Amino acid sequence: AAAAAAVPPPPPVRTKKDDQAVYPPDSFRLNFPFAANETVEIWALYGDGNPSHAGVRTDTRNDRYAIEFILPNFVSHGRFEPVYAVAAGTVVAAGWSSTFPESGLRVVVEHQLAGGTSADVYYSVYSHLHRIYLDVGQSVTRVDDDTGVERRRELGEMGGSGNYSLTFTTPRLRLAMYWLASLNPAGDAVRGQALVPEPLGGAVGLRRYAQYVVPDDTCLGLGVSCLRGACNPDTAQAARDAA
Repeated sequence: AAAAAAVPPPPPVRTKKDDQAVYPPDSFRLNFPFAANETVEIWALYGDGNPSHAGVRTDTRNDRYAIEFILPNFVSHGRFEPVYAVAAGTVVAAGWSSTFPESGLRVVVEHQLAGGTSADVYYSVYSHLHRIYLDVGQSVTRVDDDTGVERRRELGEMGGSGNYSLTFTTPRLRLAMYWLASLNPAGDAVRGQALVPEPLGGAVGLRRYAQYVVPDDTCLGLGVSCLRGACNPDTAQAARDAA
């Protein structure tokens, strides 16, 4: 008898935040962009009157749901501390942004959900870096030789770069995520919709000035690697609804 055809996975369900943004599907698990067990503080969040978060022009970029982080337990807000991608993916741009020079040194990562289609491609952007470690085309994760678990690699160092200066602004990391965006010739993600990065490290209802401890990469405590959307816990949407 002929082998049964493989059944494709169901399409991801994205909950709409508003006319400008969506939440990630439950299969797209995100972690804070820092090392496990670090304490991070949200310095600016989802508008907050910050002009750099007010851009909702879909012809350029939609950054209303960008987040800015600092590391409160380090001097200079954590300048020179390592920065990681929020999930598995591939670097598609790295260096100074000519489109948005105020972003400084930035890395753009493309995330393709496992078994997904072109509609399941997301971008994350990490701005104001001091130094970049990965090149275009490199994976932001690696498989640990001892455990076989997929771990994140350092993208670079946290900094305060902008306008082609490494000391343009107060040290911080700016994270912005997009869905259905496209890359312009300079490699920057434009158009599309903002992606609200929650749950982030298992946390929902993120708050400005709140502090969070970064969980381990291994499925946020479920014991297997979740960096490629391999896990799909039923609790993510319920937690988001309760926030």
